[in-house]
Amino acid sequence: MKKAVHFFDPSTDRVESLQDGQYAMLPVIDVITDMTEKVTKLKERSKTQLGHVDRNKFTMRNSWVVSGTRIPTATIRRYADAGFSEDHILKEYPTLTREDIREALKHEKRLAKHG
Repeated sequence: MKKAVHFFDPSTDRVESLQDGQYAMLPVIDVITDMTEKVTKLKERSKTQLGHVDRNKFTMRNSWVVSGTRIPTATIRRYADAGFSEDHILKEYPTLTREDIREALKHEKRLAKHG
């Protein structure tokens, strides 16, 4: 049983169809560019997330993370405990800010006091 694949071709402004065994030459660079833009937007953090930590049952198994990231505060603490500087942590995690690192370390201290 042959199956068909249907797709919209913006160059012809029509829906095209292909049967099993046929190949379509798509402008791959357009797909790559589109996906790169979408991934970049996913990585963007709002200003309200900078310097904050939060947790969500759907993110890193409900671990405390730097807001807008999947970077656990415990990971940042382990780096700091191992003697790594803020500059080194920023090299490892370029999406973080110094404020993020400081807040994560403060949060980890609070957890240790109450834990």
